[in-house]
Amino acid sequence: MKKKELKRLIGLKEGYDYGEIPALEFEDTVVRSLERHGHVSRQVWVEDRGDGRGGRIDVVFNDGKDDIAIEIDRKTPRKKSRFKVKKYGQGNAFVITRSPFGLHIP
Repeated sequence: MKKKELKRLIGLKEGYDYGEIPALEFEDTVVRSLERHGHVSRQVWVEDRGDGRGGRIDVVFNDGKDDIAIEIDRKTPRKKSRFKVKKYGQGNAFVITRSPFGLHIP
């Protein structure tokens, strides 16, 4: 999936600061938007988060064709977030920041 298409599906304003919204509430907002367009799984287990330990990916969205791995971070994409989604998504991976809102390709 292309970045522009995922942005359109989520429907949030690029560059807007959603930092006042609690993390779980922001994640819920993203999930509700994506659920209108496909299947969403939350807290998907991965064997390695970049340091040899297991972890979870915030959201995996299936648009009917592909699984798209999405991590949600506050201000900047974290190293382990980039690692997890790249390893899981194999080209369909994104990190969303909420303060300010942005969609990043790891």
